[in-house]
Amino acid sequence: MTTPAPPTPPAGVGDLAVSAAEGTRSTARWLASALGAIPSLALLTALVRAPGEAGYDTLPLILGVAAAATGALVGVLGFARVLVPLSLENKDLAGMDISRVPGQPYQSADDLLADLGRRQAAMTTKEGEILLIEAKAQLAEGLRVAAESELTVAEQRSEAKPRDKLLTEAVRTARITAAERRTAAATAAADLASKQYSLAFSTEQVRRAEAIRRDIFLLRAADEVRERFLLARVLAAGSVVLVAGGVLLLAVAPQPKPKDTPPVLLTLTLNAAGQQALGCGLAAVNAIRIGGTDSAPMVQTVPVPGCPSKTLIFPVGTPAPLGSASPIPTPKAS
Repeated sequence: MTTPAPPTPPAGVGDLAVSAAEGTRSTARWLASALGAIPSLALLTALVRAPGEAGYDTLPLILGVAAAATGALVGVLGFARVLVPLSLENKDLAGMDISRVPGQPYQSADDLLADLGRRQAAMTTKEGEILLIEAKAQLAEGLRVAAESELTVAEQRSEAKPRDKLLTEAVRTARITAAERRTAAATAAADLASKQYSLAFSTEQVRRAEAIRRDIFLLRAADEVRERFLLARVLAAGSVVLVAGGVLLLAVAPQPKPKDTPPVLLTLTLNAAGQQALGCGLAAVNAIRIGGTDSAPMVQTVPVPGCPSKTLIFPVGTPAPLGSASPIPTPKAS
């Protein structure tokens, strides 16, 4: 016949707290991993240039990378704090609601700690008393054994000389002494047993109080883990906002290539600075605009005798114009 397995004891409140804390930390570990991957994907996607783009705008690029990296760091560190081992002391139990521990007789954690301190001090005192009583009991037992031995010797001598009154008196005295020593030894042994029982009772009370304190510490640790997790969730929300802002900045950072400017035929009216820049003494030359802006077009002059072709920026506005530029009307098709 198979012996049934002993029943599994029900989980205590401390065990449930440990299980809850481990579950919270496992969730935080998963969320930290997921949160750390999001900015990496965002940065990788944003930094891949699309065809036709010509570099990045520096300020949005720097701000976008900084925002995304900061968001990732804040979120990961928030959840990493949930995983940090706790170091709790008695002072961390102040103000805690210990009614959550069923069956304990205390009103507050302060009451528990004060009672535990008193019981531990009393137990230490009793341990010292037992050492002293053990020494007294051993001494009393030694005196009893010696008195029993003296009584045996006196009885043997009296039996050898039954009419000797001195020996008879010695036997009577030895019997009285032995009885007194037996009583003293028995009293010392009973006192020792009583103190040992009292110490065992105090030890059990201290053990129970320490078990209650352990459960309260586990509850406090679970509360601390939960509080850190709630804070980490708030930080994660801020992290997502920072990452999203960084992605938006990275999205506007790429600069498109400037559109090609169609060539325009211009008439350049040269001042002295313009003639010197072109190395040409004519008052006006024709040129083709190939880029630049309206105030400083990039032109390529049409070569004429005495004025070779030259490509340059031809500013027409302040502070140092080379002259003026006017488009040559394109003849309409008939």
